[in-house]
Amino acid sequence: ERDAVLSVPVLGTGAGHDAGILSGTVPTAMLFVRNPTGVSHSPAEFAAEDDCVAGVTALADVLEGLACR
Repeated sequence: ERDAVLSVPVLGTGAGHDAGILSGTVPTAMLFVRNPTGVSHSPAEFAAEDDCVAGVTALADVLEGLACR
């Protein structure tokens, strides 16, 4: 599964405003979960449960990696 994640294209998001304020003080990253409609910051925003679980798993993997440093 990890190889599948590494083979995804890099996409610009324009989402720096969400974490950018923190980046001057602490190391900052963002994790994106697939959203089939592209709607963001709206009650109509939607992500499937499987995609959310994949995002949580990816976040847990990163946090575990950072904790083991």
